[in-house]
Amino acid sequence: MQAFKSPHYFGAWFSHAGDRMETRRNLESHVQSVMSDPLGKLEVRGDGPHWLGKSPLHLSYSHSESRVLLVYSETTELGVDIEPKARKTQQDPMKIAERFFHENEIKALKSFAENSELQTRHFLELWTQKEAYGKLTRLGLKDSIHLEIASLSNVNFESLESPDSDFIATLATYRSK
Repeated sequence: MQAFKSPHYFGAWFSHAGDRMETRRNLESHVQSVMSDPLGKLEVRGDGPHWLGKSPLHLSYSHSESRVLLVYSETTELGVDIEPKARKTQQDPMKIAERFFHENEIKALKSFAENSELQTRHFLELWTQKEAYGKLTRLGLKDSIHLEIASLSNVNFESLESPDSDFIATLATYRSK
């Protein structure tokens, strides 16, 4: 596990062996120890994860292949997503984008047509932003995937560096008013 913090949130990267229940237990144990809340419980519902404990806590996590990213805050609502940089999709990323993304995002992706590595990187950045936004708002991906990320003026997107630099990670938070 590798922990990190900012003025507004805390986070930790974990290894992931593929067992979702074990992953949830590890995340729950970590938050219990950090928050000094041994009876707190991580509960995952249809609208995302919730911390049931003595302190109110906003949290979000994402897992992909061998990694899990957990981010939490007592004061800031947040959403997070990770994807491996070497992600292989069953379909061409442009076909996925053309089906789901906003037309301005599709145009931007097409501008990288001469450089497939750059195009895939930009696609994954947009994808993780959309997933993180869906978790932040609790809309989920199906209700956030068609939105144009650049038009979301009430949201900050922050790239988070994975310990081994093999993952793209995005944190979404609401902008301060």
